[in-house]
Amino acid sequence: MRPAELAARIERSQSEILVAFDLAAKPIGFAAGASVYTPFHSMATFELWALFVESSSRRQGIGTKLLQEVRELARSLSCYDIRVSAIPEVAIENFYAAAGYRLYASRLRYTFI
Repeated sequence: MRPAELAARIERSQSEILVAFDLAAKPIGFAAGASVYTPFHSMATFELWALFVESSSRRQGIGTKLLQEVRELARSLSCYDIRVSAIPEVAIENFYAAAGYRLYASRLRYTFI
């Protein structure tokens, strides 16, 4: 996908993407999600779809910093909470738990393919 196509897709979907760069301006991580209205709380929730840090840049606080930026973004969008979609692996669960996230509920999914 070309950068202009990606930018247009982001603009249409109202997605939020935060990118972390190294000192050479090379992207080394990102967080992606969106604010979604939830009728249960009459407020929005922030759905965090992805958080990724390049393997060579891990364990340097970059993921934690991205998560802090997601928290600030969600607050600025008046979100009620942040919900994370993540692969259920121990290391991933420990990362989010260390940042104050708690397991809340499982999700069900229907796949067309």
